[in-house]
Amino acid sequence: MLKKVALIVGCICFISGLLGFVPGFSGYNNDGQQLLLGIFATTTGYNIVSIVFGVAGLAVALSTKWSKIYLIAVGAVSGLAALIGFSDPTLFGLANVNTADNWANLAFAIIILGAAFGIHPDYSISFPKKKSKKE
Repeated sequence: MLKKVALIVGCICFISGLLGFVPGFSGYNNDGQQLLLGIFATTTGYNIVSIVFGVAGLAVALSTKWSKIYLIAVGAVSGLAALIGFSDPTLFGLANVNTADNWANLAFAIIILGAAFGIHPDYSISFPKKKSKKE
């Protein structure tokens, strides 16, 4: 299951990075800020990082161990980007982000980290077992 999640995350990152370069999916608002799908702030650097994360996800999807490491790394980077983005919309001068980016990165991080830590390598999802009441 971890390999499938890494593959899906890799595809999402790769496709979103590519779409950042495609006119029609990416354009500029009145302030000159580049927006993906008219919502998410993006830059060439941000798109390249997304593509690199995507290629990495596709590459590691062959190994359960590397899939888990990848998911933890991408989840941590996304979460960190969200937290920094809420206070500094330039991510320390690395990229421009907006509120939509921050919330998307935070949600992405929570979902990815939840999968990385909640899915066991034996392909099962871990849930606490309920104690049955005997009557």
